[in-house]
Amino acid sequence: MSPGESSRQKSSGTSDIEDTAADSRSEPYTELDHRDEEQIQQEMTGEIVKEFVHTIKIDGRQITHLSIVGTREAGRRRGNIEILDVKTEETTEEIRALVKMRDLENRIDVLGASAADKKKPFAYTLAVNKAERNAVNKLIPAKLIATLIEEFLKRQRSLRTESEAPKAPEEQPPAQQETWHVSTSRNLPATEDSPQYPLADKDKIVGQANISRSHQEAAFLPDGKVLYESGPVGFLRSKILEPIKAKHPQFEFEFKVVDGIVEALFVKPLDPEGTRLGELLGPVGWAYSKATEPVKQ
Repeated sequence: MSPGESSRQKSSGTSDIEDTAADSRSEPYTELDHRDEEQIQQEMTGEIVKEFVHTIKIDGRQITHLSIVGTREAGRRRGNIEILDVKTEETTEEIRALVKMRDLENRIDVLGASAADKKKPFAYTLAVNKAERNAVNKLIPAKLIATLIEEFLKRQRSLRTESEAPKAPEEQPPAQQETWHVSTSRNLPATEDSPQYPLADKDKIVGQANISRSHQEAAFLPDGKVLYESGPVGFLRSKILEPIKAKHPQFEFEFKVVDGIVEALFVKPLDPEGTRLGELLGPVGWAYSKATEPVKQ
């Protein structure tokens, strides 16, 4: 390939991104795009997003669209979709992304493009996720979109009704079973069988991990006030602990919660090499750090 051909190909690829991203920015539904960006940012900070549709008035008409979370769900239900390529480029003001996606059933390739302001948090992730959303939307049949919008609207109305109903006393996780041998004391001296490790997020100490080697157990103790229902703890449960449990059925974990506050997270079994402990120290430290509220004296 000659240098001229290479240059022309690069120029052509860049032009695709610029042209398609410009079209995306000119869409009249800028507010919907902003809402999708908010959902992406919420997910990046560990929140669980439940809004599958956006409803907004445009030119006096009420428009309902799948949110980016709803679009992902539509893609999963549609199935047979593969990402072929992702291209990004950076200007002085924004990150631009172009995603090429294939419908494996019908052998159709589509492009999805988008851009994100570089000043926004997670700008690269915003651009790529929105470009992926735009590509998926081109592959979802209109009938399926309409069906899912109706389903998701019913779900949101149901959730709204439940939230407005009188609330029963907040449920607590099941009371801690007497099946754990590892100590939850912060003052016992460390021994060869019962070592202790600091829990940290970057350079910030947020708790302590007590180990019982003879029982292959660990107790992760937060220093501050960690809300069990907080987003970071929910992320720790759903994205870290539950996948480990699904992959290794013998793995057990349990939160000790009192009045909605995490006092300890118990896990077992640990492996003699310390691999599982090493995998958990970072995520648990991060979750405790993000969820911690200063304890009032």
